[in-house]
Amino acid sequence: MTYTYSLVGGDTNNNKVSFSTNSSLLTVNSGSGSVTVRVESPDYPTTPQEATINFAPARAGITFTNLVQTQGATFQRVYNLPSNQASLYAPGRLVITYNENVESPTQPGSYTVLVSVLGSDPDYFGSASETLTIQPSFAASFGGANPNSDTDGDGVPALLEYAFNGSTNAPDWSKLPQINLTSNTLSLTATVRTNDPTLIIEPERATNLSLGTNAWTNQGITRHDSTNTNGVPPGFQQRTYSTTVTNEVRAFLRLQVRTNSPPSP
Repeated sequence: MTYTYSLVGGDTNNNKVSFSTNSSLLTVNSGSGSVTVRVESPDYPTTPQEATINFAPARAGITFTNLVQTQGATFQRVYNLPSNQASLYAPGRLVITYNENVESPTQPGSYTVLVSVLGSDPDYFGSASETLTIQPSFAASFGGANPNSDTDGDGVPALLEYAFNGSTNAPDWSKLPQINLTSNTLSLTATVRTNDPTLIIEPERATNLSLGTNAWTNQGITRHDSTNTNGVPPGFQQRTYSTTVTNEVRAFLRLQVRTNSPPSP
């Protein structure tokens, strides 16, 4: 038995729905309203059937992306929508807030992102939230300073000041790693930055400095991460790097600091 389907009334003239006459598939594109569908068969030409179908606004399919970004870099949109809901990208249809502020954040930290369809939107509804992290960068935090510069003249290069919770306008010798030597252990303790993945702080050990750069290795070192947060600012951690010394073997320790952070734009 063969049937044909057609839309004979309702909201059919504003692209709210799509209708396949071959498969009788009714697709709601947007908005709310109703349509009337007629079903006919050549076997029963005098008794076509009609039915009214009501439809309501669709839930916005909000998903998230780019939830980890770097301070100083171009801010990237943090949400996506399905291709069939691309009209929601138009200005004035969504409200995006970051910790309840509409301006996209520029400072390091964690932000609650809330993406909501405007309440008066005729076609869609819904909201979704996630956490955005802005990671610091040396270039942005220190105003594009050269890593080897020393604008405050304290003898501590800017990159070390950044790595050890210092600044470019105050003496920072007290922030440098502190040395401790016992009868069989040499250690360095420092408050190091941990919230910048582009910053690399690597301990190295040597036993014979006459070998130059070839003397240094990252072997034979243990690291202890302190759980004490007293006096330790967010984004930093107190760490101790240790190596064994004996009467027969001298040892030297150092911390190598470098950054993969791109220059400030």
